Amino acid sequence: MVILSILYLLFGMNLFHVMTEDGLSFYKDGRFWTTIIPLVVLLLLTANTYFG
Repeated sequence: MVILSILYLLFGMNLFHVMTEDGLSFYKDGRFWTTIIPLVVLLLLTANTYFG
């Protein structure tokens, strides 16, 4: 459970950092997608563990 919490925090901080940078639209940046996709997968795996 601690490892999942650390992963959620790391993905959340990285996503926040990408979204608050100046420049192009954040959703066009590859770093946004390399952060959001693993975050969604991690959320789905966690939900599957609890509800599946």
